[in-house]
Amino acid sequence: MKLRPLVILSLIITTVALVIVMRQVCERSILNSYAGIERRDAERNIQRLDNGFAQIGKELHIKVADWGLWDDTYRYMSDHNAQYIKSNMELTSLAAIKVDFVMLIATNHRPIYSFAVNPVIQKDTSVQAELMARLALALADPKRGKNAEGFCGLIKMTVGPMVTSVHPIFKRQAKDRRAAG
Repeated sequence: MKLRPLVILSLIITTVALVIVMRQVCERSILNSYAGIERRDAERNIQRLDNGFAQIGKELHIKVADWGLWDDTYRYMSDHNAQYIKSNMELTSLAAIKVDFVMLIATNHRPIYSFAVNPVIQKDTSVQAELMARLALALADPKRGKNAEGFCGLIKMTVGPMVTSVHPIFKRQAKDRRAAG
């Protein structure tokens, strides 16, 4: 065989081999780069979601803390006055401040009053029991349960995630600041 066809054949084989190798190297490099970009993007989105839920929790906790410091709420925890519920737990008012479910819990962790604003929760009576079971765990935690500021967070429920806020109910002018619920 002549030298020229051998050189051309070897150049073609070498070129094809280099193209295949370069394609594999570039493909892996690009895939790794995209995987890194997707991972960082997912982490950033999770952080934004976490920050969003934290903000919703803070806003809810401000509302709950306000109710917890009303003398009327404190009084309701002992006398169960129906007028308090009529004037403070209106469906439209609670819906306007984007509250799905209200539960007033005594210091012994028994619910005194509960009201579902959300139609899905209204139909599913097991939500109260599930919520009480999950809150009982949080209230039993000495770091959370005895906190005068209460706590808020996200609870995984069967109906979906629920942003919750728990705050003790105090008499505003009380000197000993004992909680009623």
